[in-house]
Amino acid sequence: MVICFGDLYSQELSDSLLIDFFNKTFNDYYQQRDSVTKDFYILKDSIPEKVTTDFNNFKLHLVDYSQAYPLIKKNKISALYWARYKQISTDTIDIVIGGWTVNFERAFRIKKIDGKRKLILNNYNFAAWCGGTLGYIPQGRFIYNTELKSWSYLTEICLIKEKREKYRNK
Repeated sequence: MVICFGDLYSQELSDSLLIDFFNKTFNDYYQQRDSVTKDFYILKDSIPEKVTTDFNNFKLHLVDYSQAYPLIKKNKISALYWARYKQISTDTIDIVIGGWTVNFERAFRIKKIDGKRKLILNNYNFAAWCGGTLGYIPQGRFIYNTELKSWSYLTEICLIKEKREKYRNK
């Protein structure tokens, strides 16, 4: 797909280029996680196929919901991630990573489902993560430089610094 708008043309956004964007963002994002775990579970329908899963210091496990629920129940995972790309403009692509804190608890309650009362024994809890108080900040931003004919990469940390600086100067 060629991204174009008026007289502006950017590089073709191929699958391999998009995979590179995800890989670079994943490497930065999960590398800096202050966590004892080095295994992260991410929904596989939220990312392109063929994304790298084995990095130097961590591993991504691609799962769907049917695979995640037993892992949550066995207390193997406490967080479930997703990732998406967002085309901000003709020359800007954002990679956004989010997720839920997840847990499982045994329950014993009656719930009305389709007009019938049913006994509920299992309860899966998903708590969505907040984006923070600075507003929208992607985990990776790629901007196409038409003069150099290449994509430059801005990390989440760099974008946060820029935004904080902007608020200080107001």
